[in-house]
This record gives sequence, structure tokens and C-alpha cells, in this order.
Amino acid sequence: MSGVSVVLDRARIGLWSAPGSQLSIPHLTGMAITRAYAGTSVQFVGDTYPTGFRGESSSRSYAMTARYMNGEQAQVLALLALFDVAHAAPDSRLILRTHFGQVPGLDGTEAVQVFGVTPTPAMGLYWDVAFTALVVESSIAV
Repeated sequence: MSGVSVVLDRARIGLWSAPGSQLSIPHLTGMAITRAYAGTSVQFVGDTYPTGFRGESSSRSYAMTARYMNGEQAQVLALLALFDVAHAAPDSRLILRTHFGQVPGLDGTEAVQVFGVTPTPAMGLYWDVAFTALVVESSIAV
């Protein structure tokens, strides 16, 4: 299938160590990407403005909200179970691919860890599952 391009119309998430475990997120209603760079600033006596010092590290995270309609409650449970399995696994990384980008590099595949999840039912109409995925290099259990 050389030269064939696959366009995903839905976000996907699954265990890094088991690519076949990927789940589709049917309605990704919100996503905020945060990029942070190591650094600080110091205000020296007599200077009008502070002096900036930068470090070598940076981080990136995705604050996301997945919406599941009333008939998709089994998918809510599957997503929550995936987060539980990942947290207990020796390699807790998840593979995440969003679907918002229209150009290469904007929504590539990322290795992430999820440390907090907030499932919120909305009067029996739908569930919003909010979570933040931190992009990671590797995973170490402590």
C-alpha cells in the first residue's frame, strides 16, 4: 500500500506497548495545547527589566475533553478502563493521535501519560471526560 494516505477523522488513544488497544474518541470537543520552556528571570538591582535565564528542557501537554453521547456510555467505560490499565502497566505511556491538524506535524502521534481524569455526566444526555495528556519520553514506575 505504498503511497496510500490514511486520514483519521477521529482522535485515537491506546497503550504504547499494545498498538492494537487503540480506542476511537468520537467527539473531541476541546483541546488546548500547552508548550512550556524551562527558564526563570532575575531582577538585578538598578535594572529596569529582569534578565532571563533559559534552561534546555521543554514540555508539552494536551488538555482535552472527549464527549460521549448517551448511547456511547460503553465507550466511556472503555476509555476509563484504558487509563486504569495504563496507570498499572510497567510502561504507562499511551499513544495519542488527535485529528485537528490539517498539515503534517500539527497532530502527529505522541507518547503521553495521563495523570488525572474527570468524567462528568450531563443530565443523562452525554458524558464529558476531561483529561490532560503530558507528552513524555519514557515512563518509569516508582
